[in-house]
Amino acid sequence: MGPIRSLMVDDSVKEQVKEATDIVAIVGQFVTLKRRGVNLTGLCPFHTEKTPSFTVHADRQFFHCFGCGKGGDVFTFLMEHEGWSFPEALKYCADRAGIQLPSSRDPGDAQSRLREEMAQALALADEIYRRALFSSTGQHALAYLRKRGFQDQTLKRAGVGYAPPSYETVLKAGQGRGISPKALEAAGLILPSTKGGSPYDRFRNRVTFPIINLSGKTVGFGARALSDEDQPKYMNSPETALYQKGRLLYGLATTRDAIRRENRAIIVEGYLDWLTMIEAGIDNVVAVSGTALTDTQAKLLARFCERVTLLFDADAAGQRAALRGIDIVFNAALGADVAILPAGEDPDSLIRHQGVDAMKRALTGAFGIVEYRVDGERSRAAGGRLDFLAQEKLVKEFAELANRLDDPTRRETFLAEVRAHLGIDAATMSRLIPALTPTSRPASKAPPQPRRDVLSPHAEFLRLLLESPDYVQRARTQVLPDDFDHPVLRNMYETLLERTADGAFPKTPQGLADDPEEIEHWSRLLSHSIDPETAERAVEGHLKELAKKHRPALQVRQLIAQAERVGDVDTAKRLTADLAEAMRLDRKDATLREPGM
Repeated sequence: MGPIRSLMVDDSVKEQVKEATDIVAIVGQFVTLKRRGVNLTGLCPFHTEKTPSFTVHADRQFFHCFGCGKGGDVFTFLMEHEGWSFPEALKYCADRAGIQLPSSRDPGDAQSRLREEMAQALALADEIYRRALFSSTGQHALAYLRKRGFQDQTLKRAGVGYAPPSYETVLKAGQGRGISPKALEAAGLILPSTKGGSPYDRFRNRVTFPIINLSGKTVGFGARALSDEDQPKYMNSPETALYQKGRLLYGLATTRDAIRRENRAIIVEGYLDWLTMIEAGIDNVVAVSGTALTDTQAKLLARFCERVTLLFDADAAGQRAALRGIDIVFNAALGADVAILPAGEDPDSLIRHQGVDAMKRALTGAFGIVEYRVDGERSRAAGGRLDFLAQEKLVKEFAELANRLDDPTRRETFLAEVRAHLGIDAATMSRLIPALTPTSRPASKAPPQPRRDVLSPHAEFLRLLLESPDYVQRARTQVLPDDFDHPVLRNMYETLLERTADGAFPKTPQGLADDPEEIEHWSRLLSHSIDPETAERAVEGHLKELAKKHRPALQVRQLIAQAERVGDVDTAKRLTADLAEAMRLDRKDATLREPGM
């Protein structure tokens, strides 16, 4: 993304970019969307939920969540999800669409400018590292990777690179592009000198692995030393304004389509493990790097799949990571298996030593979490037999997991699996932990369902008008704002008439309102689908009902007009006062009711 020079962009340019951008393609980078009628739904990326309440409207190019209420256009989505400013979101969409934004000098927001400069610095470093790997400078690094079995095509697909040994490669290149040392340091690419000298490159003589977010932007790097003298062996970018290691999964930007397709993600511990799996043709894989698996990462995966396989090293540290991972993925409502590797092997070494088939056998033979925990305890028990205390410990552990399951059927299936692997019946389990008995276990709440408001007749009529400019024109000549019972709907109808007076026909919430609260009302209304086959008949029906309901008021208005024509001022004033009082009482009554949308 090139530099953002101005916050002042003409509305026509914004509309050009928006029209050239498919919100489904943008949102689909972060959320697995499934078609439901004319719209697409998925798990909301802005709040935790188990039942999809997040809707993307492809025809009108906006999103809305019935659960948390967030909604808006593609720019709003990127600003909310990525934490970007509007210019950053606009520039990202413009770049994707191949639209050159006009440039003019404007001071803008200092923090946004620094973030943009950091992004430029990281993109430049990525370009330098990738190019260096396949140049004479990186010959020994490329030879090392090829010796480990990596094909050039795989390395290029993953963006693997090489950081030259010079202390000033990125520093000088950045300065040559007009990128300040402040931005290079903020991006984690250079370090300040401890002896008062010049700053210097953080990554030197190392194989680099770009950390790419779901927007396709490089936000950091992992790096492996090529010499035993260079320590530590593995080095990662520090956390920055663009990169928080517990919020991203390495490789997900590359493999998310495969994860969607398989409905399963394989989680490994490091960059080389991930790269080896990709080389082996196992694409539905991600890596945690520099941190244990976090709740945020697990919830991120839950947007793309329903099950995960934990594939960690066979050593004690790897198994502890697997145990922690079980708890975390369970919290994210993901099904989990644990693949056990032979002693002394990690995913990278297993494939290199025993081949791809050995890895596939390990994955096929992965243990469910109950089986994994029970067998693990048995392997440590004397004679492989679990005594009462060991059984009690396991049952309590599984009870804690079971109590997180809202679905009674899923919970009972899980507990049945626990009983089967422990070899105990329900009565014994109840003695071990009474909290599991049906009478003593707190009644779980039903899973929250996404809010699907039922439209009131007037709200439904307003929604129908948005289907065609012709409907609006017919309503304009037959329906007054005062004909709407609720003040919210009345104001919305007035706004619709104003915004379509010049022949325009806005189709999005942002086109229909400026105030955030009004935009939310329009978003909720537009989230209701209309059957095009019955729309015409429905509009006619509503027009007739409104005319019937408000015919007395219409007749009074006609009498007022007649009195005014003949000069009967007293009668005109009396009828006007009566009409105003009747309308006031109607409004007072309607204000006490919900708008019905």
